[in-house]
Amino acid sequence: MSCAKTILLNSIFLLLGLQLAFSQKNVSFEKSDFPKNKRERLKKAIKYIRLGDGLIELDKDYDKATRYYERANKFNSNNSELNYKLGLTHIRKDKPDFEKSRAYFNKSLLLEPNFSQKANYYLGKTFHLENQWDSARYFYAKYVKNISDKGTSLKEITKAEKRIREIESGIDLSKQSSNIKVENLGKRINTKYAEFGPVVDTAQTILFFTSRRNKSTGYDLDKDLRFFEDIYYITKRGDRWARIKQFTREANSSGHEAIVNINLEGNQVILYKGANGGDLWSGYRTNDRILNLNPMTVMVNSKYRETSAAVSESKDLIVFSSDRPNNSKGGLDLFYTIKTKAGWSEAKNLGENVNTPYDEDAVVLSADGSTLYFCSKGHNSIGGFDIFMSKKIDSVSWSVPQNLGMPINSVYDDIYASFSADEKQIYFSSNRPGGMGDFDVYMADVVSNEKEGAYITASLDDAIKKKEHWKEDSSDELFYSENLKVIYGQLMDKESKVPLPGKVILMNLDKNEEIEIPTDQSGNFKVVIPDDFAYGINITSPGYVFSSRNYSLLDSTITSIEENIYLQKAKNGAKIISQNILFEEGTINILDQSALEIKRLSKMIRSAKNYKVEIRGFIEEEGSARFVKELGLQRAKALIETLVEAGIDRRNLSFKSGIDDVNSSLPKYVSQNRLELMFKKS
Repeated sequence: MSCAKTILLNSIFLLLGLQLAFSQKNVSFEKSDFPKNKRERLKKAIKYIRLGDGLIELDKDYDKATRYYERANKFNSNNSELNYKLGLTHIRKDKPDFEKSRAYFNKSLLLEPNFSQKANYYLGKTFHLENQWDSARYFYAKYVKNISDKGTSLKEITKAEKRIREIESGIDLSKQSSNIKVENLGKRINTKYAEFGPVVDTAQTILFFTSRRNKSTGYDLDKDLRFFEDIYYITKRGDRWARIKQFTREANSSGHEAIVNINLEGNQVILYKGANGGDLWSGYRTNDRILNLNPMTVMVNSKYRETSAAVSESKDLIVFSSDRPNNSKGGLDLFYTIKTKAGWSEAKNLGENVNTPYDEDAVVLSADGSTLYFCSKGHNSIGGFDIFMSKKIDSVSWSVPQNLGMPINSVYDDIYASFSADEKQIYFSSNRPGGMGDFDVYMADVVSNEKEGAYITASLDDAIKKKEHWKEDSSDELFYSENLKVIYGQLMDKESKVPLPGKVILMNLDKNEEIEIPTDQSGNFKVVIPDDFAYGINITSPGYVFSSRNYSLLDSTITSIEENIYLQKAKNGAKIISQNILFEEGTINILDQSALEIKRLSKMIRSAKNYKVEIRGFIEEEGSARFVKELGLQRAKALIETLVEAGIDRRNLSFKSGIDDVNSSLPKYVSQNRLELMFKKS
């Protein structure tokens, strides 16, 4: 039994055990349910419940409300509604106690199963917030089934089904290993109040951020009982942050102001101001002042709420977030406007590739304008806001967004991302556990996974130059080289052209060793490889035959290659083009470097029951047409003998003469020497 299933069953059995331990009679807070000698205590219990309700309604003070509810619970621990309320407050208080929350929700359901099926939903949420994916999915699904049977509103069902999709995303993303280290920037910057919206200058010597700390201009509270937002900055001296400073009143008023974006030089800023429903302003920064503050173009600001914006370095494109209803996909959407000779164009929705029925916000453009970063509660978010990236296709189109994955994203809100100029460090805000309180500012190196060579957001040139990301010590020199190349692209279904998640397997053919590099959910991959030893690449996706590549890059001046890989489904007529069965020049002697490829082919053929495999050999060696054709035929036969030695039934293998043509579907840097294996239904 898998570990995940064991955890799930243990979680469910624990809750069932708790159920059996509880009384199964629901006791109301009515006089008729208590003897006269307990009436005074009953009045106090009812008072405690009302006090708790008031604290939640007026102040959102779940910690104090919990204390009052627990006093009432000491008097009557068998009331379904009170147990439900205690379950909620233990989730929502400053330091959640998920174990207690689950116990109270479970007891509420046992005492009165029909009181609120939302208890199952919140049971799922407690597991969700602890990354216990299978247990969370179980209770979310139970909630959906029960409310569907009772004719609950479509809105509630849709919300719960969204949570189940977040669980599926969490399971998928948790499988994609990453050694990225996320660092809380510490008490020099973060407080028990909210700090968010970090942006840095080119040299990363100044960090700008927004805070709702108690020193805000005006020292006043908003209707949510938190201080108004103000803009702060802090400079870096060596490796240490200096003292935090607050911008003067030109930027900070008694209302809401938040830093939104800044140019590379750190002197042109975009701010959010809460007036007029929420507008965006631009100005010029000098020291602790922001001067010449003016509203952005009317193509950006409207009577609706605009919350973030990014301007391209060429200053001819603005991408911004707004909740305007025009062509909206729902909630906050991303829009864009282009500068023309006649001025800024009418704002248009960025399209369904990027926007969802949920909120999209906190937009950032890379220095070259080719990459869009933003936050979303939609797409394949694993919970709350996640940070995504999208690549520019043309002047108005962007690719399907890629989730930046864990640990940058969590099941909590991860938002307001910004990058260093070289895109190697990310600064962002999160309300994940373990912080100073509320939202904190975090930083991470996104060029990571040293051994795997997986570069999340770095440009190709940066990846090639960053040789220190290859381990130099003797214990880890499997893929170390002074000469690096980058191969990148996307995995897609050959017929539908739909992107496929999968993995790239980089093989050191000399040492018969390999590592696996997962693609993202949209099939995008980027692999850094050395060019001075024998290596091969296999690309796979579940349900598809693998693709094999052997790039001819030795002594080449090419530093990067872009190639989209089209995989065929494992069905009748599927073909594997294998380029990592290597032969001694001019002979049929298979080299030892072919061992990994032969092992993978053997495994696939063995699993393809009821299929026969026809093998053809193609070569591009010099010689007469007859010699070339015959050598290809004999190499196909040689592979059959090797596969038979590996345990494959000879009756399922056949060979045929290859045609001495060039496969035009192969890139020019990919060797034409190959063996093609065709799977045919027997």
